[in-house]
Amino acid sequence: MTELVGSRSKDQEKRLEDLRERLDDEVDRGRLPADFADRVDDVLDRFEETLPQG
Repeated sequence: MTELVGSRSKDQEKRLEDLRERLDDEVDRGRLPADFADRVDDVLDRFEETLPQG
């Protein structure tokens, strides 16, 4: 997550998007339960709200 904090906002958005896609892929492959991925996504939403805008 340190890459997210020290990055520019466009980079942060891309990294979060990539992470969410990876979560979806892992759920689709049966490697992660969907409810766990949903909880991680909720945490990512809250984390994203704390990132500086701009």
